[in-house]
Amino acid sequence: MMRRSFTIVCALAIVALCADATRAGLVGYWSYENAGNLGQDSSGLGNNLNTSGTPSQAAAGGVFGSALELDGPASTDALVQGGSFPTGVPTGGSTYTTATWFNPDVASGGLVGWGNYGTAGQVNAFRMASSTTLLNYWWANDLFTGDAGDLVTGSPPAGWHHAVASYDAASQAHVVYVDGLAVAARSVAPPNVGAANFALGKTFSNEYFDGRLDDTAIFDSTLAPSQIIGLANQSAQPNALPAAVDSPLVALYRFESSGDLGRDSSHVGNDLTAYGDSVVQAAGRYGSGLQPGGSTALLGVAKDNLAANA
Repeated sequence: MMRRSFTIVCALAIVALCADATRAGLVGYWSYENAGNLGQDSSGLGNNLNTSGTPSQAAAGGVFGSALELDGPASTDALVQGGSFPTGVPTGGSTYTTATWFNPDVASGGLVGWGNYGTAGQVNAFRMASSTTLLNYWWANDLFTGDAGDLVTGSPPAGWHHAVASYDAASQAHVVYVDGLAVAARSVAPPNVGAANFALGKTFSNEYFDGRLDDTAIFDSTLAPSQIIGLANQSAQPNALPAAVDSPLVALYRFESSGDLGRDSSHVGNDLTAYGDSVVQAAGRYGSGLQPGGSTALLGVAKDNLAANA
């Protein structure tokens, strides 16, 4: 008799291959390498930022070279726009990608944000919500990651994690990635983000970040999963991304809903059905995972029922 063994499966993501994908458009890149001008933009668009409070440089203390050291919310440390809004930073309902390395000292605080705070749908803010949760909020229309693992301490380099928030206006796919893994996704109509209040290390009011930031970047397009993984595994920096080899996410199974373990969290809707023996929810790398309850347990769907672009 054939013996079968089963292991717990954590979040599973599926992408579609695409040979002609193009490189994303970098519109802001802050590497914090110039101690005399911490807000210097290396994107080529000249989006230099001013200092608020007393941010400092952690020389050789970043993932790549130096990092930005902030001490919020006890202070007003941040990098903020000057008299004009940064050129090319996405507003309205435009496609965007926000990416940054972060190493927090406390379990809250804003990473990157801009828009008309206080007005529904007119904000694009990316911040920590807890020691295990990130939040990309548009004001009254928010995407939480749920449990994304320990973000205050953890994987090497100790304490550093890579975060990406992305929205594709064409497909209406809104996704958050942590350390290269998609940990939250939804399909949602676009916001109407205002061209105001751009800041690094701060979002609304006293949502100041306490810790270090490195290699913070804004793109006016989405990144392919392969490019996000390249940033997260330190094989690439925002100004030197390799050409994309895969297209946006078409299926994401997080196993977070105990009553609907086959739910697809991508924008496509490739939900699965349980067959055979029971499948059960168990502890996973990020929140919950999937553990088959018997030798015939599986989640599946007939091939003809898959979305056409899966």
